[in-house]
Amino acid sequence: MFIHLSMQDFLAANHIARNTHLIDVVLSVYLNRHEYVYLDLSHVFILLCGLDVSGAEKLSSMMDKRDALLQCGYIGEFQNIILAGYREAIANGHTDISLKLRRFFVDEFNIIELHRLWTHNTVDAILLRVHIKEMKAFET
Repeated sequence: MFIHLSMQDFLAANHIARNTHLIDVVLSVYLNRHEYVYLDLSHVFILLCGLDVSGAEKLSSMMDKRDALLQCGYIGEFQNIILAGYREAIANGHTDISLKLRRFFVDEFNIIELHRLWTHNTVDAILLRVHIKEMKAFET
């Protein structure tokens, strides 16, 4: 037990990054046994994106399958996790990361990042919702 959960999350992500077979052996079983646990793994997933791209891609695929199956009321929450992981990967110099996402909720704040994710997920996408507010040009 750790005083601060972020330290525990980091150590878990670091352990997974060094032992990527755990994603198939342990995490896949854990994800299949508990419906919404994929949302609870968000901090570990985000940290993993900065540590190990291939492990993060594999975990995002498993989490995305779970999210697509449940089609729960947490609309956009999984997308926010994926976007945070994408940002973490980019911040750590991993520009070629291909995270899995099937449901896209695009607005003016995430359009650029989601466009990048869309290019890797077009074939598997099951939902695309775009809501861009009308922007008025400023006169100078």
